[in-house]
Amino acid sequence: MSLREFETELYFEKSDFEKPCALSASDCQSITIEELLHLSGGSSSELLNLSLGYSRAIGNRELRGLICDQYHQINPCEVILLGAPIEGIFLGINSILSESDHAICLSPAYDALYNVACNTQADVDRWFLTEKNGQWNLDFESLRKLVKPNTKLLILNFPHNPTGFIPTLEDLQKIVSFAREHDLWIFADEIYFGMVINENDHLPRMADVYDKCISLSGMSKAQGLPGLRLGWLTVKDRSTYRDIINHKHYTSHC
Repeated sequence: MSLREFETELYFEKSDFEKPCALSASDCQSITIEELLHLSGGSSSELLNLSLGYSRAIGNRELRGLICDQYHQINPCEVILLGAPIEGIFLGINSILSESDHAICLSPAYDALYNVACNTQADVDRWFLTEKNGQWNLDFESLRKLVKPNTKLLILNFPHNPTGFIPTLEDLQKIVSFAREHDLWIFADEIYFGMVINENDHLPRMADVYDKCISLSGMSKAQGLPGLRLGWLTVKDRSTYRDIINHKHYTSHC
């Protein structure tokens, strides 16, 4: 397997940890374990009894159940816990695409969303946001032109990184209708879910409105907890669920 260079992370490695200020950060201010325990009503003494043994590949059932509270149409058996959110991009996209497939990736995009799709040897096109009068927009006409007979996957990221763009509910419904029309899988990177300024900008989770969806989320961005290394995927299709678990046995396992 030949992997493309991860340009964003190479840039951060050179500059992010050596400078007094970071203006390119994409996460909220991180918090300490003490602050987290205070918010949760817990205490540091509880950590002393935390087992560091192996767990199930799909993750702790109680935690998966709590995660389901963020969704309306997801149950614990449709959640897979990850060693880190970025692992979900690798697992989810590799479980769907093969070299005979075509994917469309909303762009600009975090390197992994586009590069992982390319690394599967699939044919990948980029669906770029357009700008008009200082506002970002979805160009559905260009999206329709990108579709091919072998198109299998549409890769999305809302709220969008790096622009901060959030589609309207009407636009989200258009995307879902488009995916249904062409029988596409959607990989929905929702790592920034909840990071909105206006309450009216809140959108439903993609997994709640479209069954043929792999949805990614985690604690790295909106919660300011990247050090927890906690993320999750949701997927309803049982065959795809099992395939993702099989891929996971070769990555973080537990």
